[in-house]
Amino acid sequence: MADQTDRGMPPLHDRGRRVSFDPTINLGHLLTMGALVGTVIMGWAQLSTRLEYVERQVATMATLMEKAIIADAKLGELERRIQRVEGDRP
Repeated sequence: MADQTDRGMPPLHDRGRRVSFDPTINLGHLLTMGALVGTVIMGWAQLSTRLEYVERQVATMATLMEKAIIADAKLGELERRIQRVEGDRP
């Protein structure tokens, strides 16, 4: 058996101890990166859409609260009027 160091490979006892980096890019890497980018973009779009929906709901609730406060004030005024009218009766 020929010596493995002659072919540019590390000896068998050193193979597990060396960290190597493989700079090749293949189709699997490209698909993974594309899926990652697509997922981030879709997540961002959904987050934006949900945020807009919640903002519309908050605006609607604020409008309803303002109307409820105005209605409560009018109801209080009507109650005061009724009490005043009933208080004037013998």
